Amino acid sequence: MIFSDVYILSNPNLLRENIWINYGPRDRYYLSINVTRTLHQDYEWEHVGFWNIYIGTLYDLYTTTFSPTEASLRKELVGFKATTGIFIILCAATLTCAGTLLYLHAIYKRNRPVSVHYVLQKDPQHSFDST
Repeated sequence: MIFSDVYILSNPNLLRENIWINYGPRDRYYLSINVTRTLHQDYEWEHVGFWNIYIGTLYDLYTTTFSPTEASLRKELVGFKATTGIFIILCAATLTCAGTLLYLHAIYKRNRPVSVHYVLQKDPQHSFDST
C-alpha cells in the first residue's frame, strides 16, 4: 500500500508522519526513528564539526606537486620497476616451460617402448649363436 502511494502520488510520507524537507547541503537534517519519527537538525554538530574542518584542512595540505628533478627521478623509478617486473615475468615463464619440457621428457623416457635390437646389443649373454 505504501509503495502504491509512492508510485501514484510520488509522496513517500505516510499520512501521520512528518513531511520530508528538501535536501540542502548546509541544513544538516536527520530523521530520528527511536520512538516517534521526528525530523531534527544538527546532530551533535560540535563533535562532527571538528572532523569536517580537520579533514578539509588535511586535504588542502597534501598536494601532488613535485620539483622537476624529483619528477624525472620518479619517471626513471617507474621505468625501472616496469622493466624489472617484465623481466621477472619472463623468467617465471621460461622456468615454467623448461620444467614442463623436462617433466614431459621424463615421462616419455619412462614409457618409451624398448626395441629388440637395443636389448640384443646391450646383453651379450643372449646371443643367437648355435654353438
